[in-house]
Amino acid sequence: MTSRLRILHVVTLASPDGAFGGPLTVALAQARALADAGHDVTVAAGARGYTELPGELGGVPAALFPVRRVAPIPGFAPLWPIGMRRWLRARLADFDIVHVHLARDLVTMPAALLARRMGVPYCVQTHGMVVPGRRAYALIDAPVTRSVLESARTVLALSADEREQVDEIARSNARISLLHNGIRVSEVARSRSGRPMAAFLARLHPRKRPEVFAEIARQLLGQGVDADFVLYGPPEGAEGAVDAVIGAAGDDGRLRRTGAVAPDRVAETLAGADVLIVTAEREPFGMTVLEALAVGTPVIMRSDGGLADFVERSGAGLVVDGDVASFAAATAALLADREAAAAMGARGREAVAQAYGMDGVVRILSRAYGGAG
Repeated sequence: MTSRLRILHVVTLASPDGAFGGPLTVALAQARALADAGHDVTVAAGARGYTELPGELGGVPAALFPVRRVAPIPGFAPLWPIGMRRWLRARLADFDIVHVHLARDLVTMPAALLARRMGVPYCVQTHGMVVPGRRAYALIDAPVTRSVLESARTVLALSADEREQVDEIARSNARISLLHNGIRVSEVARSRSGRPMAAFLARLHPRKRPEVFAEIARQLLGQGVDADFVLYGPPEGAEGAVDAVIGAAGDDGRLRRTGAVAPDRVAETLAGADVLIVTAEREPFGMTVLEALAVGTPVIMRSDGGLADFVERSGAGLVVDGDVASFAAATAALLADREAAAAMGARGREAVAQAYGMDGVVRILSRAYGGAG
């Protein structure tokens, strides 16, 4: 970008526990990189869990609005950001471009519609959250989602598969570009000491399969592996299954779950692990994988994950079939050879810097924002 731009990023939810996961992480990384490149960047989002709403997120100015649950609307997440629409009406015209991290919700979709109505240029990034599917989606996509996609300056999709899904909703009328997630390689100091430790860091949601991690740990502990196995993440429906396995493993504390990790503590937490285990099915583009590699922690993940080829090709971890036995064998191997695990992590850190550094992301955003302003 050759001129200084005023850029607004709109995201669904910010919270101290990072409950919204990848989309917020990606948005903040982009906002920080754009600010470092000399642009004026603001992040607007719904918020919950704060004693006092912060004025910045990740070092970027932020406008946060407390959310409340509303009566469910078919196809929409039922969170309403109090005061955000009024703020947007007053402030949107101050920005050269609005970057909406779009979901079917009452935060980002109304923001995109308002930008469209006010004639403010906007881009949308869908993060795998806007795909064809349930009948409720079809009912809102024709009058709402399609118009947002068609009128966007650019729709940013993560993969060729997502591009096809967005294209289906937009009836081939959207301008779609591919944008991989990026990450800043961390300077967090390594902190591996004491017993080896394997970590799970994700929402405790059934799709993430945290109970599989717990079962891996239970079996390895039963075989005499002397290590810690820690689950980090907010409860989202699978915690009962996890607790059942923890109970069956005994109460010596080596297998435990500790709750959510604040976004600004993720790098430090991952730096303290010998290996990150990603048990999720069909993880399209796991930001936690990149976050682990960025601090030099190797990963073990399923072969159906979007980053599996990258991990395998760069020698940054191990890729397995996805059953408990294959995960357990890979985990035991890395916990038993911490030097080999550290070498994998070092290769991963270098590979992430080369393939997923933020400079490339900023270049793609430059093209997406086009003639803004």
